[in-house]
Amino acid sequence: MNTHIPPRAVQLLQHAAKAMANRQMQEAQAACQQLNKQFPKLPEGWVSSAQLLLSLGREASALDAIDKALTLAPNSSHNHLMRAKVLLRLGKLKDAMLTAARAGTLGDEDASLQTQVAYFFSLNCRAQNAALPYYQRAQTLRPNDPQFLYNLASVQRFVGDTVAAEANLDRAITLNPSDTEAWLLRSQLRAQTFTSNHRQALQEQIAKGSSNWRDEVNLCYALAKENEDLKAYPDSFTALKRGADLRRSNTRYDVQQDLDTMDQLAATFTAEYCAQHGDSCDSHEPIFIIGLPRSGTTLVERILSSHEDVFAAGELNDFALTMVAQAKKQHQGSLTREELVGASARLNSKELGLGYLENSRPFTGHTPRFIDKMPLNFLYCGLIARALPNAKIIHLVRQPMDSCYSMYKQMFSQAYPMSYDLQDLGRYYLGYRKLMAHWHKVLPGKILDVHYEHVVANQKAESQKILSFCDLTWHESVLEFEKNQSASTTASATQVRQPIYSSSVDKWRNYEEELSPLTDLLASSTFSPTN
Repeated sequence: MNTHIPPRAVQLLQHAAKAMANRQMQEAQAACQQLNKQFPKLPEGWVSSAQLLLSLGREASALDAIDKALTLAPNSSHNHLMRAKVLLRLGKLKDAMLTAARAGTLGDEDASLQTQVAYFFSLNCRAQNAALPYYQRAQTLRPNDPQFLYNLASVQRFVGDTVAAEANLDRAITLNPSDTEAWLLRSQLRAQTFTSNHRQALQEQIAKGSSNWRDEVNLCYALAKENEDLKAYPDSFTALKRGADLRRSNTRYDVQQDLDTMDQLAATFTAEYCAQHGDSCDSHEPIFIIGLPRSGTTLVERILSSHEDVFAAGELNDFALTMVAQAKKQHQGSLTREELVGASARLNSKELGLGYLENSRPFTGHTPRFIDKMPLNFLYCGLIARALPNAKIIHLVRQPMDSCYSMYKQMFSQAYPMSYDLQDLGRYYLGYRKLMAHWHKVLPGKILDVHYEHVVANQKAESQKILSFCDLTWHESVLEFEKNQSASTTASATQVRQPIYSSSVDKWRNYEEELSPLTDLLASSTFSPTN
């Protein structure tokens, strides 16, 4: 902050910031108005107004405010970055990225600012390659900062430079051995070998004990991964179960609530509902790839996005967020889960489809087709088919035990709380399969099932089937998806850089005894867990 700011202006700035933090928007607005009236040539006052206006959804006014700040302080890197955020909210991705780059140039000697710019590109713009040089610059400015090394390694993994990522994680861990996220990420970068692994170091780190349960979880999952790579299967599962049990014991979750929601969705979106033809959005752009995580969704996304007419937009939350926002607006208040399902069935289908497309911009719309690879969109097939009848829905199916085990061994940062307990996981899996059977019944021919094992066994035939379903012409490029240079931010970011391999098929059989409670649970259903 400007050290020459008058004391009264400082008071107003602090009051506005505190009011915004407490969501007291009227007080914040009053403070900003006083600031700009009493101190019209103070750029900080206009920045504060821009922040407030942006939080209120008044993007055009926020742009006016930040432009006034830049007129007064044209070389402020932080103000240029703020302007980039406003531009992005206005849907002006190209201008936003150019403005963020300007901020990076002005703040070339500020490591913290370089990190903020990199974060803006990486998270907000989903432009990992654009973020990379700013993370590199920040690390150059602070070569011994382990957090900067971790940040850089994370993006290097996304863009496929795993060798550099591992080297930077090695340095980060040497500088800060207590950073267990760095240990976990390093273990995930590649298949560990008998001549190059971290198993002993992980065992020693776990033996030291952790004051934070999350650190122990990270180390256990890292050790499980490395033991599996080294075919030490009993040791792998011991470490995995220890980590999963600890994570589950610290997670508030009731799988029955999810199962009840799935049952309510099936009861609400009936064949009669799905057969009704009202107004809808006629866009052909979206291709939804759905299923459970770790079922091959990223593999099919990479195959499809290697086609020149298709862009991989990633795991978008936009359909669910648009649905919730429109349902709340209709209901004029908060909704329980049950109320939300009912309200969603009463939404205007065309507005829902158009709203989804609008909210997915500016990351979509620059190619004829785009992929939304949010696995949990399997919950919304009825709504998707009603709102976007020309959209394509591809459902990835994987052998049940491989599907469940692959989820169980993955440490998700926030999502999928059912994956840390075999009983929760099995019950959720059965609910998911039941709901998908319902969608196939009420939406005949609308959803293409693609079996992961079939893709692995006959990539060309399955790719031809997928492209045909999506009304796309054949392109040989889809057979070399591993050459796709676009970034991947999913748990499969490393695997998608490799050609098709079959080593993940039937991997669960290395743990048949340990997974027997899950096998027994799935066997109680109407389908065999081993087929």
